[in-house]
Amino acid sequence: MNTQTRTSATNFAFKITKTIIDSIGPRPSCSFESHITARILQFLYQAFCDSTRLHTFVTHPNAFLGFLTLVPWIYISCILLIFLKFYTIAALGFTIANIIATSQFIFYKGTFDFLYTPKTGYNAIGIINPKKELRQQVIISGHHDSAYEFRYMRTTPRLYRIRVASIILSMVLSVAIGWLTVLNFYCFGSDPLHRIFVAA
Repeated sequence: MNTQTRTSATNFAFKITKTIIDSIGPRPSCSFESHITARILQFLYQAFCDSTRLHTFVTHPNAFLGFLTLVPWIYISCILLIFLKFYTIAALGFTIANIIATSQFIFYKGTFDFLYTPKTGYNAIGIINPKKELRQQVIISGHHDSAYEFRYMRTTPRLYRIRVASIILSMVLSVAIGWLTVLNFYCFGSDPLHRIFVAA
């Protein structure tokens, strides 16, 4: 591919990308807009590919950030359970909430994806067959759905470490306080809430 052809192909790719963004707009994973985009790309691939197809897959797109809603509600429920003196259930709740957050966001394990609605998505695939003997396979891939923007790094980069540290600290403290409360109540027979209010 000469320089002129490469430049033309690059400009075409940018033009198509801009057209899709302007005409279709945001394209969350597995949304109707992302489905339309996949079909448009498959159609465009037909101009220079020997074969094209849509690959169907099922995933749980809301699981990626869904824990940001689920975990705080578990935390709030656990705090209420402490005031109702259900200390063990509260400690278990804090532990489960932290396991969910760690699995979904830090390790991207998808262990708790089943808690969220499954949705169907499409990959647009184009294949260019070799003209000579096949020696190696080249795969070019990308995503046509809209990626979520983590704005903290752009808007307030200096506070990013503080936010991350505060999240980690709250996770550690919630589990520690939860199980120390259980230990204090069952091993020493002391009501932690009574001690707090008496001290106040």
